[in-house]
Amino acid sequence: MQWFQKFMMGRYGADPLNLAIILLSLVISIAFSFTPVAWIGSILCTILLILAIFRMFSAKRAAENRVFMKFWNPVKNWFQYLWLSVRYCKKNRYFLCPHCGRIACVPRGTGKVTITCKSCRAKYDKKA
Repeated sequence: MQWFQKFMMGRYGADPLNLAIILLSLVISIAFSFTPVAWIGSILCTILLILAIFRMFSAKRAAENRVFMKFWNPVKNWFQYLWLSVRYCKKNRYFLCPHCGRIACVPRGTGKVTITCKSCRAKYDKKA
């Protein structure tokens, strides 16, 4: 096992972009399995899986992941905001920061409040 640790030293390994590539490959595989041109889907899935494996063993993939996370974090925050708003709608109000998209939680019935974002320090007014 030590040989594998030495081999992976300096390599990037698995990251959220690799996970997204693998999940996309799975979705394409399922979608194309119901069509008469399933061979196109299997070729596409194979290419995506080879790309994911190449990225895992590459040493210079941090910039690609940073670009992906710039796109993915607002999407993830929006779904998290939606989930929290539905789950805890009777106790709290949730607001997205207009600058960075971070979620702020305010108890219901507080009235008009000025919220300061914890990550970007932007201030915005909302009615809870």
